[in-house]
Amino acid sequence: MRSETLKNSSQWRSWHNRMKAFALQRLVWDLCNPAIEKAKLPTPLLEPIVPEYSETGDQDEKARWRDLFEVYKIEAIRWKRQRKGLLEEEIRMKWRAFPSQKPTGDVDEWVTLWEEMYEQAASLKSSDVASANKDLLQAIKEVLPTWWQANYQQIIVRGEDSIETRDLTESFRAMYREITTPLLAEQVTDLQRVPIKWQISAVVVQGKTVFVKATYQG
Repeated sequence: MRSETLKNSSQWRSWHNRMKAFALQRLVWDLCNPAIEKAKLPTPLLEPIVPEYSETGDQDEKARWRDLFEVYKIEAIRWKRQRKGLLEEEIRMKWRAFPSQKPTGDVDEWVTLWEEMYEQAASLKSSDVASANKDLLQAIKEVLPTWWQANYQQIIVRGEDSIETRDLTESFRAMYREITTPLLAEQVTDLQRVPIKWQISAVVVQGKTVFVKATYQG
């Protein structure tokens, strides 16, 4: 089910009905029904236990085992469907909250995490990934401004599908690694004395380390 922003209160009922149908299909409606107080919401189904079969049991015991095993199969199907629905919704919720958040800490690790979450959401054929490219560009806009501008203009002119998301993330990673040649923070002052023949195209600051990409214009 795709995420959507309601424009006014008149859209609430139809959205609520779609959400309810979506949750009922995955057997999770009772776990998120807003009409039920949180304290009274039922707990998720527990994984059923396979009944033990006794090789030495008599015919009556074996008949009881067959009955228990039929019950087990029904409960296992319900548990798997609910678990699948909960896992899928968890993936969707994480993706919706993450794709355009600015990187924190190690940018390389952030890109890897972004890719993993994208692949999980994409595997569900979720429409939430339709704007993945723009979300990525929004997140890293301040990390590589020049790279961002070139790719953003391409998407605006040619459309979201003009660049494969996997290619976009790999392009960003390659460019980021290319420019991240460490320069000590105390050397930034010396940067002001660099001859005009050097054209600085990107500066990234991480803690006390500054990474600079410059092109010689001589």
